[in-house]
Amino acid sequence: MNKRSFNAFTLAEVLITLAIIGIVAALTIPQLVSSYNKKVVETKLRKFYSNMQNAVAMSEIENGDKKNWTIQNNNSVEDFYLKYFKKYLNTSKYEVENNNVYIYFADGTIFRMYPNGNTTVAAQGTFYTDEKALNNGILGKNIFAFYWGPAQTGLEQFCENPILNAYDKGWVPYLYWAQRHWDSEKNCAQIDVPTDREEFRDILINQKNYGCAPGDGLHNGSYCTALIEMNGWKIPDDYPIKF
Repeated sequence: MNKRSFNAFTLAEVLITLAIIGIVAALTIPQLVSSYNKKVVETKLRKFYSNMQNAVAMSEIENGDKKNWTIQNNNSVEDFYLKYFKKYLNTSKYEVENNNVYIYFADGTIFRMYPNGNTTVAAQGTFYTDEKALNNGILGKNIFAFYWGPAQTGLEQFCENPILNAYDKGWVPYLYWAQRHWDSEKNCAQIDVPTDREEFRDILINQKNYGCAPGDGLHNGSYCTALIEMNGWKIPDDYPIKF
């Protein structure tokens, strides 16, 4: 009787194969998770921005030019939200705390609308990708800063600026530009924004107070929203904050 021979892996070969699989998984899984998290954030940001701009457009039909929207009742942000936004947004609920309006959307995202100083309109807003971000989030990762354009850059004392002038744009990525000088010929404050795209991008990342850089106490991440918008509402491959 002929004996049959069987080909099989040795224990050493099996262990080596498993080790290789483990190494490959350790190298690729974090990248896949990071890529997935970025896509989730990108999708939520684009959807939020689109919905808010659509809401503004619909509200203008009934309430007139957004440049003239004001708070009529003791600077109440809640009144501002109820009059100009609530009926035009798909929300599950809203809450008010210390004149901050927390708007909860059906997809789990949250937007906080609040006044800035003595302005008569709700001038700033913070977008949270989920409720976890609301309690323990990071600017530029799961929290993103916006402001109400007509309240910030439509003032006559500022010169017309193609990048920062958000007078006709509604809710836009947060930008506070400290670099400015008085133009005596135009009789207005000229905001010194670089015309070179890469130089402007560098400022969005490295500006000392608001730049989109990892939390080091010098950059708070407020410009991250503008950085993502500049890239077509996609998180750049070299984005400073890791996911």
